[in-house]
Amino acid sequence: MDARLPARKLVRPRRWLSTLGAASLLACGDSGSLEEGMEPPSLIEACEPEAVEVLETESLIYRSYGRDFQGICPGSFEAAQAHASWVEQIWGRPQVGDEVRLYASREEPCWPCTSGALACVEERVAHALTVPHRHELTHLVRDRCPSLIEEGFASIYGRYFSYYETVDEIENAITVSDEGALPGTYYGIGGAFVAFLISRDGMESLHQLCDLDIPNTLSLAEGLEEVYQLPLNELIAEFEAAPGKGNAYLKQELACDALEAGAELEVFTSPSAWTMDMGCGAPGVEGGLGQYTMAQRLIELPTDGPYALEMLADHDYRIQVEVRHCERENMASLLYATEFVPLVAEEPRELIFDHLIAGTYVLRVRTDEDSEGNNGPGQGELAVGFSLDSWP
Repeated sequence: MDARLPARKLVRPRRWLSTLGAASLLACGDSGSLEEGMEPPSLIEACEPEAVEVLETESLIYRSYGRDFQGICPGSFEAAQAHASWVEQIWGRPQVGDEVRLYASREEPCWPCTSGALACVEERVAHALTVPHRHELTHLVRDRCPSLIEEGFASIYGRYFSYYETVDEIENAITVSDEGALPGTYYGIGGAFVAFLISRDGMESLHQLCDLDIPNTLSLAEGLEEVYQLPLNELIAEFEAAPGKGNAYLKQELACDALEAGAELEVFTSPSAWTMDMGCGAPGVEGGLGQYTMAQRLIELPTDGPYALEMLADHDYRIQVEVRHCERENMASLLYATEFVPLVAEEPRELIFDHLIAGTYVLRVRTDEDSEGNNGPGQGELAVGFSLDSWP
């Protein structure tokens, strides 16, 4: 896995015309008439305003609407490109979609996502308010699958610090999957089921399932029986008997895969100390001014036992910290923990982990809010010193 990231390239905005002549009649929010026999254009075809800016990375194209790219951390585009390339490699098929449309708000006239949604993919175009939106990128770069499988896959290769509860029964989720867009209630159990299927039979069987005409010709239940050569009740019994962990444990880690593949990444072995500039614009920091910032480090623990993570910030800020073990069993991390930490300028804060397993972890930090309720610090506005050692 190549850990290098390409340079960004800004290109001049272009104006797009719909392939359907009727598109001009149905521009964003406008009404119009179609000649008899003409098919109405899709939402995406009917609403294509001029982008404020266009930016290209190695395999993604960004177009901004109602805003420019100012305020988005450069590390966001790097993280998005790395994620897209990683998912393509994991999925094992060529990337499908490449366009990401970034909006100033959900009030933009051409925002196509459902009420309350922060992002979506429509017609192989991703629409979002933030970069990167890993969940939607995971949809974008792959062929679509039945909704339970699609959302389940994206839930374990999607956003960090955003986890779904594993609720309801898998039989219900399989039935609901045939009815259209999957309610978020089922994302967690979908992720657990997808992890089970991949662990059981690998990615190729999942490809076979996604290649079936579900739900038009077959139901998801029938497709599962065809691909996995078992009555559905027996497959479900296997799933329910398998050791299960929540969505936070099942979240996959690019850095862990890259390290395993031989990438030369910096790893801090306990006892160790380092400083993280959490400001937008600092190397490796993603997010945006006024939104949030996030960064990560790889850490190595030589022995099992309790550990202390001490933090010293130069500004008051509430942050969230998570650690996830790289070693996995049936796609689930051996250990995951998270905590909110209120930092007070120049006052040490200590986070005690009662029992950690020896090995390599991703330690991830995300800003939550400062003393005035703001978030998304600029470069140099929040530095946090970390020290890690066994405890006591």
